[in-house]
Amino acid sequence: MTALPATDHPVADLSWERARENFYAAARDGLDGDVTWTTADGRTTNDLDRCLDDVLGTALDGLTRCDLARKRATALVEPLRDRLRRRTPAAWKRSLVVTRLNGDRPLAEAIHKTQRTHPANQRETFVDGSFADWPVPS
Repeated sequence: MTALPATDHPVADLSWERARENFYAAARDGLDGDVTWTTADGRTTNDLDRCLDDVLGTALDGLTRCDLARKRATALVEPLRDRLRRRTPAAWKRSLVVTRLNGDRPLAEAIHKTQRTHPANQRETFVDGSFADWPVPS
Protein backbone atom coordinates (compact mmCIF):
# COMPACT_ATOMS: atom_id res chain seq x y z
CA MET A 1 0.00 0.00 0.00
CA THR A 2 3.02 2.26 0.41
CA ALA A 3 4.36 1.88 -3.12
CA LEU A 4 1.08 2.35 -4.99
CA PRO A 5 0.66 6.05 -4.13
CA ALA A 6 4.41 6.70 -3.88
CA THR A 7 4.92 5.54 -7.47
CA ASP A 8 1.61 6.90 -8.76
CA HIS A 9 0.80 3.34 -9.83
CA PRO A 10 -1.73 3.39 -12.69
CA VAL A 11 -3.93 0.73 -11.05
CA ALA A 12 -5.35 3.66 -9.05
CA ASP A 13 -7.34 4.45 -12.20
CA LEU A 14 -8.99 1.01 -12.25
CA SER A 15 -12.72 1.56 -11.91
CA TRP A 16 -14.48 0.55 -8.70
CA GLU A 17 -16.77 -1.64 -10.77
CA ARG A 18 -13.80 -3.53 -12.23
CA ALA A 19 -12.14 -3.76 -8.81
CA ARG A 20 -15.36 -5.25 -7.42
CA GLU A 21 -15.53 -7.75 -10.29
CA ASN A 22 -11.88 -8.68 -9.65
CA PHE A 23 -12.56 -9.19 -5.95
CA TYR A 24 -15.51 -11.51 -6.53
CA ALA A 25 -13.78 -13.41 -9.35
CA ALA A 26 -10.77 -14.05 -7.09
CA ALA A 27 -12.97 -15.00 -4.13
CA ARG A 28 -15.06 -17.35 -6.26
CA ASP A 29 -12.41 -18.85 -8.53
CA GLY A 30 -9.08 -18.26 -6.76
CA LEU A 31 -6.12 -18.19 -9.12
CA ASP A 32 -8.44 -19.19 -11.97
CA GLY A 33 -10.45 -15.98 -11.54
CA ASP A 34 -10.73 -13.62 -14.48
CA VAL A 35 -9.13 -10.45 -13.14
CA THR A 36 -8.02 -7.29 -14.88
CA TRP A 37 -4.99 -5.42 -13.57
CA THR A 38 -3.09 -2.36 -14.72
CA THR A 39 0.66 -2.89 -14.34
CA ALA A 40 3.20 -0.28 -13.27
CA ASP A 41 4.04 0.35 -16.94
CA GLY A 42 0.38 1.23 -17.60
CA ARG A 43 -0.58 -1.93 -19.49
CA THR A 44 -3.92 -3.56 -18.75
CA THR A 45 -3.69 -7.32 -18.52
CA ASN A 46 -5.65 -10.42 -17.63
CA ASP A 47 -2.49 -12.53 -17.54
CA LEU A 48 -2.25 -13.86 -13.99
CA ASP A 49 1.54 -14.14 -14.00
CA ARG A 50 1.93 -10.49 -15.09
CA CYS A 51 -0.62 -9.39 -12.48
CA LEU A 52 1.13 -11.28 -9.70
CA ASP A 53 4.61 -10.16 -10.77
CA ASP A 54 3.44 -6.56 -10.66
CA VAL A 55 1.61 -6.88 -7.33
CA LEU A 56 4.49 -8.66 -5.61
CA GLY A 57 7.07 -6.36 -7.20
CA THR A 58 5.10 -3.37 -5.92
CA ALA A 59 4.89 -4.96 -2.47
CA LEU A 60 8.67 -5.45 -2.46
CA ASP A 61 9.13 -1.81 -3.48
CA GLY A 62 6.80 -0.68 -0.71
CA LEU A 63 8.65 -2.65 1.94
CA THR A 64 11.99 -1.19 0.90
CA ARG A 65 10.46 2.31 0.86
CA CYS A 66 9.60 1.68 4.53
CA ASP A 67 13.33 1.20 5.20
CA LEU A 68 13.24 -2.57 5.29
CA ALA A 69 16.47 -4.05 3.97
CA ARG A 70 16.06 -5.48 0.47
CA LYS A 71 17.13 -8.94 1.65
CA ARG A 72 14.53 -8.94 4.46
CA ALA A 73 11.81 -7.56 2.16
CA THR A 74 12.56 -10.28 -0.37
CA ALA A 75 12.41 -12.90 2.38
CA LEU A 76 8.89 -11.70 3.22
CA VAL A 77 7.62 -11.53 -0.38
CA GLU A 78 9.10 -14.74 -1.76
CA PRO A 79 6.93 -17.12 0.32
CA LEU A 80 3.91 -15.36 -1.19
CA ARG A 81 5.30 -15.79 -4.69
CA ASP A 82 6.04 -19.44 -3.89
CA ARG A 83 2.53 -19.97 -2.53
CA LEU A 84 1.00 -18.55 -5.69
CA ARG A 85 3.10 -20.83 -7.87
CA ARG A 86 2.12 -23.97 -5.99
CA ARG A 87 -1.32 -23.75 -4.39
CA THR A 88 -3.48 -21.42 -2.37
CA PRO A 89 -4.87 -22.17 1.09
CA ALA A 90 -8.35 -22.45 -0.42
CA ALA A 91 -7.16 -24.98 -3.01
CA TRP A 92 -5.34 -26.88 -0.24
CA LYS A 93 -8.56 -27.02 1.80
CA ARG A 94 -10.67 -28.17 -1.15
CA SER A 95 -8.15 -30.90 -1.94
CA LEU A 96 -8.08 -32.12 1.65
CA VAL A 97 -11.89 -32.20 1.85
CA VAL A 98 -12.03 -34.22 -1.38
CA THR A 99 -9.37 -36.60 -0.05
CA ARG A 100 -11.40 -37.13 3.10
CA LEU A 101 -14.62 -37.61 1.12
CA ASN A 102 -12.84 -40.21 -1.02
CA GLY A 103 -11.92 -41.93 2.24
CA ASP A 104 -15.62 -42.33 2.94
CA ARG A 105 -15.84 -39.49 5.49
CA PRO A 106 -19.17 -37.65 5.67
CA LEU A 107 -19.09 -34.14 4.18
CA ALA A 108 -19.63 -32.35 7.50
CA GLU A 109 -16.79 -34.30 9.12
CA ALA A 110 -14.44 -33.74 6.16
CA ILE A 111 -15.04 -29.98 6.28
CA HIS A 112 -14.80 -29.79 10.07
CA LYS A 113 -11.51 -31.73 10.24
CA THR A 114 -10.06 -29.67 7.40
CA GLN A 115 -11.00 -26.42 9.11
CA ARG A 116 -9.31 -27.64 12.31
CA THR A 117 -6.18 -28.77 10.44
CA HIS A 118 -5.66 -25.36 8.80
CA PRO A 119 -4.83 -23.36 11.99
CA ALA A 120 -2.67 -26.22 13.29
CA ASN A 121 -0.55 -25.99 10.12
CA GLN A 122 -0.44 -22.21 10.45
CA ARG A 123 0.89 -22.46 14.00
CA GLU A 124 3.62 -24.87 12.91
CA THR A 125 4.83 -22.73 9.99
CA PHE A 126 4.05 -19.17 11.10
CA VAL A 127 7.55 -18.10 12.13
CA ASP A 128 9.92 -20.70 10.71
CA GLY A 129 8.26 -21.86 7.56
CA SER A 130 5.66 -21.06 4.96
CA PHE A 131 2.48 -22.36 3.44
CA ALA A 132 4.63 -24.10 0.84
CA ASP A 133 5.87 -26.38 3.64
CA TRP A 134 2.38 -27.76 4.31
CA PRO A 135 1.83 -31.38 3.37
CA VAL A 136 0.02 -31.89 0.09
CA PRO A 137 -3.21 -33.82 0.65
CA SER A 138 -3.13 -37.17 -1.09
